[in-house]
Amino acid sequence: MHMPSRRPIHMPPNPAARAADMVTTFAGSWWFLGLHAIWFTLWIALRLEPFPFGLLTMIVSLEAIFLSTLVMMAQNRQTRATDRRLDRQVTRSTCGRRRS
Repeated sequence: MHMPSRRPIHMPPNPAARAADMVTTFAGSWWFLGLHAIWFTLWIALRLEPFPFGLLTMIVSLEAIFLSTLVMMAQNRQTRATDRRLDRQVTRSTCGRRRS
């Protein structure tokens, strides 16, 4: 019989997954929102570039691409962890019924 891994389900398995979780946790916080509000306000108020704000738009677009990718990676990992958890619960409940 194959024994499941003893690694905790909630623990990301590698440094890249841990980094993705850390970034998405920060990106989903009020700190992140506040820092961006301050950044955009200062960028516009200090007139770091003329009106259409091409550089700011490009920076924000690149940030959105990376954040959305990291969020999807974190969600996929969490989905796999949930699937493993449910499989274990089904296995336990099935094994318990066979023994009785």
